[in-house]
Amino acid sequence: MNPQDAKQTLTSSIRHVRAFLRLVFHHFAADGGIQHVAALTYTTLLSLVPLMTVVLALFSVFPASERMSEQIENFLFQNFVPAAGEAVQEHLRNFSQKAAKLTGVGFVFLVLVALLLMSNIDKAFNTIWHVRKQRPPLAKFTVYWAILSLGPILIVVSVGVTSYLVSIPLLEQAEAVVMVRSKLFSMMPVLISALAFSLLYALVPNRSVPMRHALLGGLLAALLFELSKRGFALYVTTFPTYEAIYGALAVVPIFLIWIYLSWLVTLLGAEFTYCLGIYREDWREHAQQRGGAFLLALRLLGQLSEAQRQGLSMTTRQLQSRIAGTTEERIEASLNSLYRAHLVLRA
Repeated sequence: MNPQDAKQTLTSSIRHVRAFLRLVFHHFAADGGIQHVAALTYTTLLSLVPLMTVVLALFSVFPASERMSEQIENFLFQNFVPAAGEAVQEHLRNFSQKAAKLTGVGFVFLVLVALLLMSNIDKAFNTIWHVRKQRPPLAKFTVYWAILSLGPILIVVSVGVTSYLVSIPLLEQAEAVVMVRSKLFSMMPVLISALAFSLLYALVPNRSVPMRHALLGGLLAALLFELSKRGFALYVTTFPTYEAIYGALAVVPIFLIWIYLSWLVTLLGAEFTYCLGIYREDWREHAQQRGGAFLLALRLLGQLSEAQRQGLSMTTRQLQSRIAGTTEERIEASLNSLYRAHLVLRA
């Protein structure tokens, strides 16, 4: 490749990356991303103790559950909650221990509050993927419970595999063991985050999400999460503004801001995953034509008008099969716009 071609390729790649990022942030704003982040932050504060109690109850099914839950709890707060992790961990542990002493009715209430958080996550993700049809209640409960169950199992397996790898006979020298253990545990939070985000992006939306898109979105969200964690910890330790103002209560606003940043990263990763499915080469060309969305709307109205004359209704997939060069997500977005303009009716 000559220098001129290489320069053109680089310029084209940069242009596409910029266009894709604009698409992600445009959808994030249009879908009310900031409002969803704020709502999820508030719900998380209400649901954290019930969620922690339910998860610890799930840990109890494993052998040596008490020692295991303590190790994993320490691992989570040391690696996923920067700066104020120890203080937050102590308070939440006390709250969850008291909550665990509740009666059966009280525990059911805790489960319902924990599921409330999952319901709000479901609502935010389905807004991002422009899904109007909700899952049946039983299917919702199954998905939520699967996520609550897979989280502890994922952490147990990850910590178990790490412990096994650092104890195999091949690692005989103490120095090598320390080095390998250090590398594995430094990578483990990012790997766990990437898998957790990928599972969220693949399972929560009530729509088929390509696994490669979920994995890419999960990896990006994990990297952003790690950068946010390090940056936030650096800020809190370098500029102790909150400690100077709030004193011993500084842990409250610090933890609140961290929850907000965590959900911001999560929903940005979800928008990234969604946009991977709608950003196609043909739509890059379409985006350069101001009338692209308008032309699609006209084609949809033509197909729907023809179906109405025949006394038929059409699904999104049927429309996609009749309109070449587009995606189901684009058709869904255009139909939503037509519906809001009272030009079409939806079942």
